[in-house]
Amino acid sequence: MTRRHLLPAGSAAGGGFPLAVTPELAGWSFSGLRVLELPAGGGQAIDTGEDELLVLPLSGGCAVTCGGRRFQLDGRDSPFSGVTDFAYLPRDHQAEIASRSTTSARPRRSRPTG
Repeated sequence: MTRRHLLPAGSAAGGGFPLAVTPELAGWSFSGLRVLELPAGGGQAIDTGEDELLVLPLSGGCAVTCGGRRFQLDGRDSPFSGVTDFAYLPRDHQAEIASRSTTSARPRRSRPTG
């Protein structure tokens, strides 16, 4: 891996996303990556603009509303716990992504004391 492929934490934030890697930033032709962090019960409106998007839960589940339809994504515990479901968002659409009130977008682990 070269330094050009290393993005230190916080260096690629933009547009309300803690990580927003555009095709131009990555040196790619078409693909990009945006990460959205939602607190339990939180939501975010997204305008797809000229892009087609996939909503793919990294951890936890969410509901996606787009074009008058609502999709419930079950998600997963972590990116390493298996395959997850996803939703396609077409270009030139408004969408709403909402996390479940019973699921945290950031799982925490604790160790017993004593």
